[in-house]
Amino acid sequence: VEEDMRSVVKDTLDTVGQVSDTATMEITLAGKDGQSVYVVLNCTLRRDALQKPCGAFFVGQDVTEAREALQRCERIEQGYERLLESGVVPAFGVDLDGNVNEWNEGMTSMSRLSKAEVLGKPLLGEVIGKMLSPTDEDALRLETVINSALLGRETPFFEFSYA
Repeated sequence: VEEDMRSVVKDTLDTVGQVSDTATMEITLAGKDGQSVYVVLNCTLRRDALQKPCGAFFVGQDVTEAREALQRCERIEQGYERLLESGVVPAFGVDLDGNVNEWNEGMTSMSRLSKAEVLGKPLLGEVIGKMLSPTDEDALRLETVINSALLGRETPFFEFSYA
């Protein structure tokens, strides 16, 4: 067990038997090649016939690949967030209910609507409809594209105008 993980292991083992007879922890082990190996370790207290603690049983699962994949995804997500926030290209996002959850500086500059004004509001009907008024044809196209995207379908790029 790597030096910085020893306190995690000790704290977890100290709680086994006091709070619960089982505990789960994630630890980092140093592999033979010096690379870190991430392991989720389940610990169960063993008791004798008189129910006194007599040892512990451990089962581990190597989660290195899953953890590294998650870290790659998080780095990509952070990159997208930086790009979205600082980009001069107008970009916005909606949650699964169609409410605005992203609105970058490019959208603020183009629409003259601040992020605070639009966050949490329905994009279609309130932001685009009341605050920004596209043509009926553009509004219908935008609604179709957003609904398709929310269903996980690939959507085309398109232009729309508003008053």
